[in-house]
Amino acid sequence: MTIEASSQPINIKSESASINIPELQIIHYSDNKKLETVLLATNDIKINHNGAMTIYSKPRLLYSVPKNNAESEISFKVDNISVGNVSIADGILATFSHKQKENDNLDISINANFENLSSVGHGVLTFKLHNITKSTLLDAINLGVDMTLSGKRYDTNDDNTEQLMEFMRFAKNGGSATLNFDAKKQNHIVKIESSLKFDPVLKNAINEHNALSLLQAADFKAKLNIPKSFATSLVSPVWLDRFINDKMVLVDNQQLLTDMSLYKMNATINGVQLKI
Repeated sequence: MTIEASSQPINIKSESASINIPELQIIHYSDNKKLETVLLATNDIKINHNGAMTIYSKPRLLYSVPKNNAESEISFKVDNISVGNVSIADGILATFSHKQKENDNLDISINANFENLSSVGHGVLTFKLHNITKSTLLDAINLGVDMTLSGKRYDTNDDNTEQLMEFMRFAKNGGSATLNFDAKKQNHIVKIESSLKFDPVLKNAINEHNALSLLQAADFKAKLNIPKSFATSLVSPVWLDRFINDKMVLVDNQQLLTDMSLYKMNATINGVQLKI
């Protein structure tokens, strides 16, 4: 069965931001195996935040739900994302999937492919979360929406405390995460590999009144290989020089390299053990 419809344009405004969503063409399809809904924007989606305009060109969304309660997916395609007159990315295809587990927690996966991403060229991103609760996920989504619409910065002590509590609940629940990103433009390589999990025994001792208990249970690994020119666009040159002088970042043919780990309060950066 196929149903086609359309929606009216939507304008959402706050004191510091506005979101303009054009008319959407909606196509809903179902058979005995799955349900699919396609949203096709008839024009660009525009987000104005404090005078800075972000434009999503020709966005399309596909929501697919198997009827056997297997992993559902949301796929998002957009030709271009730009901020002002600056193109941020071209040819983006991102897929968000989630699977509900027996304990009612979720496994989340985000896979994104960029034909051209700013100054780093073609890129592929993979991000996975395991054993995240629905409340933690919804809180993160609400936080992102609120920050977009209000422009509020979440840097007060109360905000930091609440975020820390959510992170502790994620850790005690046996949560884990991985992030991998690969990109290449000419001779410049961007490669990031990172993972975070928590010791199955020590996680039970995480105490909301003792932030160090979180570090004691953490098992974190990360490897970075990025062009120096790209790093200077993200980090102050003063701080970057300090990291290089302290051997926290190594330099090889204008590429910055870092290999770090944290396990049971033992931190290592580029083979050098640090005291915490």
